[in-house]
Amino acid sequence: HPVHSQSVSFISGRTDLVSTLFFLLAFALYHRWRAHGRGVVYAGVTLAFLLALLSKEVGVMLPFVLVAYEWGFGRERGARAFLTRTARGVGPLLLLLAVFLVVRVLVLSDVLLVRAGPGWDNAGPRILTTVKVLSWYAWVTIIPYPVSPSQATTIVRSAHDPRFLLAVAGLVPLAAGMIVAARRWRVAFFFAAWFWLTLAPSAAINLLPGSEPIVADRFLYLPSVGFCVLLALGLRWL
Repeated sequence: HPVHSQSVSFISGRTDLVSTLFFLLAFALYHRWRAHGRGVVYAGVTLAFLLALLSKEVGVMLPFVLVAYEWGFGRERGARAFLTRTARGVGPLLLLLAVFLVVRVLVLSDVLLVRAGPGWDNAGPRILTTVKVLSWYAWVTIIPYPVSPSQATTIVRSAHDPRFLLAVAGLVPLAAGMIVAARRWRVAFFFAAWFWLTLAPSAAINLLPGSEPIVADRFLYLPSVGFCVLLALGLRWL
């Protein structure tokens, strides 16, 4: 995929490759554990999840991806069955995630929590800009042009800005498609959710005060897994 050029050619992009490796390994082992219920396999899930967290922060989204997995692939339907499966399978991973986040903040003094900058007075432009960024990520995943070798993006300051209106026009049909898939084709919904969930940290960072909003092609490395599976599902359906 052309949008992966940063991840595979920049030495600093190796974090995307390594974190995606462990993320996919954890997911694959979880799928196997769900089928066979072996404790040693779940231990592998936990270890792979920890390695994904230590590789890059996007690993924090694995438990949320697994919640979507339980909803989409659970054999027993119903809210009670879903909650039972999720608590048993995802609960320990959420506990590990909580411990990891506490240690990260206490030991590393996470820069995201101590940055100086303007407060909620610029929340509106940041929200509008994040919507534009989300639309851009979806666009270059489907049609990889124009990609962004730099990390800068312009700030949208008004809801009447044509860039914001164009972004909304692009996101609305995608949201409608997810709603339809959630009711009729849960497998497709899961992989669409994979894309948006794993992209969420890279987009949400633009909501934090204290720095200019950024975009980067490499942030799409893990999310594009969901897109590629959706593409395969579409080709098989055709």
